[in-house]
Amino acid sequence: MKSYIKSIILINEENEKRYINLNKGLNIITGQSKSGKSSLIEIIDYCLGSTQPTIPKGVITEFTYMYAILIEINNSLILLGRENFNQDGRRFMYMRYMNATCEAKNVNLELFTEEFRLKINNAKNEISKAFGISITNPKESVEDTNQGRPSIRDMVSFLFQHQNLIANKFALFYRFENSKKKDRVVKMFPVFAGWVDQNYYSLIYKLDELKKEKKRLIKSQEATVKTTESLKKNLVTTFEKYYFIIGEKFNYHNLELKDLLELRKQLPDYSSDAYISNELEANYYFKKEELETLRSKKHELEMKVQEIIEGEKFGNNYKQNLELLNNKKEISKQSVESYTCPICGEPHRELNEKAKEINLAKEWLEDELSGLTSFTTYFEEEINILKKEIKVLNSNIKDKVKEINEIEHISNGIKEKKFLDSQKQYARARIDIECMLIEKHIMYLDDNDIYDIETEIDNINSLINGYDIESYYKDAFNVISSNMNRIINKLDFEEEFLPANLKFNLENFDLYHHDKRNNEKIYLSEMGSGANWLACHIGLFLSLLKYFSSQDNCPVPSLLFIDQPSQVYFPDVFDKTNTKDIEAVQKIYITILEELDNIFKDEVFYPQVIITDHVDNLNLGKYSFNDYVRKRWWNKKFV
Repeated sequence: MKSYIKSIILINEENEKRYINLNKGLNIITGQSKSGKSSLIEIIDYCLGSTQPTIPKGVITEFTYMYAILIEINNSLILLGRENFNQDGRRFMYMRYMNATCEAKNVNLELFTEEFRLKINNAKNEISKAFGISITNPKESVEDTNQGRPSIRDMVSFLFQHQNLIANKFALFYRFENSKKKDRVVKMFPVFAGWVDQNYYSLIYKLDELKKEKKRLIKSQEATVKTTESLKKNLVTTFEKYYFIIGEKFNYHNLELKDLLELRKQLPDYSSDAYISNELEANYYFKKEELETLRSKKHELEMKVQEIIEGEKFGNNYKQNLELLNNKKEISKQSVESYTCPICGEPHRELNEKAKEINLAKEWLEDELSGLTSFTTYFEEEINILKKEIKVLNSNIKDKVKEINEIEHISNGIKEKKFLDSQKQYARARIDIECMLIEKHIMYLDDNDIYDIETEIDNINSLINGYDIESYYKDAFNVISSNMNRIINKLDFEEEFLPANLKFNLENFDLYHHDKRNNEKIYLSEMGSGANWLACHIGLFLSLLKYFSSQDNCPVPSLLFIDQPSQVYFPDVFDKTNTKDIEAVQKIYITILEELDNIFKDEVFYPQVIITDHVDNLNLGKYSFNDYVRKRWWNKKFV
């Protein structure tokens, strides 16, 4: 997003103010330590909605009542203000659009009226909208926690390189010590790069819902297939009961489920002649025989289980005895391979034969012991199989007993000529109920046709593929890594890693050097030397600045704030006699200016780079250091 900070402003309760005016391109604030330089990055962060008051306590926080910045976003000038955190700055901010001609000298407390006062979260949303973030709900599935819309707070990680971060070997990004924040920023990179819109996330969310629905229906269908035979069996039993009552034989056991449903419409009625037949009694004794067969089979299986258990006990005893023998064998292990006569020196044939027999017996013992382990496992598996079969038989026996009891009940009623009509009506009602339940189940599956869902999934996948995110990731990886290496090769980078072959993994934001000689990944913390770490940070963030500047719909501000980049070479005081280190620092500034010119050449606008440092009057070749200095705080401070 084409944007730059025009001014940083501090106002006290008496309407006194201190401010710095900034330009597009490079801005340098130089001066001694403790002059207020490093507080600038914290003031900007505070005015962009930081939830923590990280502005260093001291004269600045004592002086300031209102912190403010004038920021231009796509030719619109916006004033952002926030009171001291201990006042109302904890909960509120001010945001108002200003005339393009507004200057820091025109800003005073009277501009921060109730009309432009917003709660912090609302203010962050409005600022995010101004930067062009159109995503309102990035959830990709029902299970995703509601993390809120992407905001300016997610993008500040690309904007700030603090003093303790610019040459850090363990961390690259601002506030990534919070793993949840890191994961969120990494996941939202397609948003910040301008690749996707809200429709993309709506499609992803809908796709997840459809996949879950399809999975649910498939499971339901599989369950229906498994229960079809059970449903049919129950329905057949219900039909049998009805036919028993009316005194007819049921001859439709082999009908399909749909034919049984049709049979429900053609149920015969009873006649008094039907009761002189022995059909009901014959069926009764037939089921009794089936019950005895089931019980007999169950008894056989239970006997097998008992035999296996006894066999296992015998085997365990046998194994224990063999193990005792094996222990004795180890104790009495022979110490020589063969025996000779101590008098004549000739081999003792008889002893050697005995030793050979003993060795063969030992080998047999070892083989027998090794085989027993597998037999124990076999016993357990066989018992488990038999127990499962017994469980099934118990269920069948229970059902069969229930059927026999019902036949006895029906038979008694018929013999006594009692309740015949009511029994018949009850049996018919049971048939109706079971058929209706089955029909409803079938209708439910028909109404949720998996084919229709698959068609919709294909359509949504086609729309999602149209965003071509995979290609965007691939191209961005190549462009960012290529530019990063080009930049780093111009900086003070150890020869051991030259030419630089660094890669920035957009899937997890890891940075590593790919050593082609050993096909090895060397991560930032393994490179050694503060100069290497500094070069990697500068190379990566200038490359990201260039990439974001090239993307049409990118909401990331075209801004990079670097605090104290020379500290690797001059940690305390700028030593003008240290020629070698001065040259290394000069390379940093020249490289930044060259990259800004490259971006301007390609994109026809200058991103803003703000540097606070304690170096001064550097020789930047064709560039004049003084042209980019906005403030010198050597004999004075910000406040």
